[in-house]
Amino acid sequence: MSWCWSRIPSSSATSNSSQASNPSVDLRWNDLLNAVALLLIMEGLMPFLSPSRLKQAYAQLLELPDKTLRSIGLVSVIAGILLLFLTD
Repeated sequence: MSWCWSRIPSSSATSNSSQASNPSVDLRWNDLLNAVALLLIMEGLMPFLSPSRLKQAYAQLLELPDKTLRSIGLVSVIAGILLLFLTD
């Protein structure tokens, strides 16, 4: 996790002049909000486009064993971390 914190300047070292010379400081919150907005868009597409299919998918998920769901979750987390490293 040190790669994440290395981008965040300490509050004592941050001044208006350093923020003006470093545009990534200003974009940090904007990037986070953009990521959350994209997440909400992606999560909202299925309920909006086809609620009945979403219900069917949820019913199928309820039938899966916990181990399978954990594996799917782990693969998703690893894929997300890899994407973060590749785009940074």
